[in-house]
Amino acid sequence: MSEVFATLKNFIEQNIRYKDWVFFVGQNGDHCYVQVQFMATDNADPTKISKQHGRKWQLSVWMTPTEIVQTCWAAVQRAELHEAAERFKYKGADIFNTHLSADALVPLCEKGCYEHRGETN
Repeated sequence: MSEVFATLKNFIEQNIRYKDWVFFVGQNGDHCYVQVQFMATDNADPTKISKQHGRKWQLSVWMTPTEIVQTCWAAVQRAELHEAAERFKYKGADIFNTHLSADALVPLCEKGCYEHRGETN
């Protein structure tokens, strides 16, 4: 374990808290990252509670403590937004689910499936 990794891991473990979530600090080669992990209902099977993993947020060796805190805050915000998008329903469908294929959305754009408000005074 590199000294930089150990320092980042210790700083986050000692200082960052949100709900009962874990701020996992990992390494991928020479790069360090933080990833939120928490238990929540599985979107694919709402009867099942499982460990959820947010995206990996890269940490730089040059980050200030404030930048580390802000990165952890961004990880929380994105994970909460992700969970909300999966649970928000319109006509029973989770239309904002971030697991929707971007390629599957392209035909909707090509068909011009947009709506606009008319002119107002």
